[in-house]
Amino acid sequence: MQKFTMQNKTRKIILALIILILAAILLVLHFGTQKSDSVTASATLSECGLTVTSPATFAAHTTYTATATVDNRQKDALGCSWTVFEAVAGTVTLLDDHGKELVTKQLATSEDWMTENPVGFSAEMNIPDIATGHYTLAFIEENPSDGPDQSVLLVPVTVTK
Repeated sequence: MQKFTMQNKTRKIILALIILILAAILLVLHFGTQKSDSVTASATLSECGLTVTSPATFAAHTTYTATATVDNRQKDALGCSWTVFEAVAGTVTLLDDHGKELVTKQLATSEDWMTENPVGFSAEMNIPDIATGHYTLAFIEENPSDGPDQSVLLVPVTVTK
């Protein structure tokens, strides 16, 4: 009888350890992938020298800082460059799924913007109390000449509560 009880306890301990290990693996996979996806989604989006570096997920009814870097050193290879005028690289607009503008702010810098080196830009946006879900940030190039050629970079974002 005592041998059966020891085997039973050993089985329960081994089963509990296996469950704990599986739970830990699932947590690491879930949270590790989630964080990596957000960084990858925002870090790889670029257009004509503008690369978006801001997070792809943020909360409603908060202040969100949209960030980007302008690096026009590859303008010949790209065949285009991102226009910056008077320390402004354009505007950032939060759009709903119907294209309605919810918030628009200037994408500006306090750095030396008259350089060939990369320059960081940002726009502080007061996000209204909107529904959770998928939205779009439209980064629209500064266009001091009011000409028709203006680059736009659309970045999918997720709003949480």
